[in-house]
Amino acid sequence: MDRSTITRAIGEVRPLLAQRGCTVAPGIRLGTLAEVVEHQGADGRTGIIDGTEIRVRRPATGRKDRTDSSPARPSRTP
Repeated sequence: MDRSTITRAIGEVRPLLAQRGCTVAPGIRLGTLAEVVEHQGADGRTGIIDGTEIRVRRPATGRKDRTDSSPARPSRTP
């Protein structure tokens, strides 16, 4: 996953969380899931994280925009 995709996703999710009162003070960085859980638990809150994979359809065979690097292409390594 590209860094810009992650940045965009954070930008979309952060306002939704803020509407529900879940904010992080400026200067605090939560870099791991454990840090997020610890931060939530400090105030007696809980959260649900959905890590479901979403498959992206690849362009139809023969289209000029289809390349070997399409994101939904299965890995060739065993």
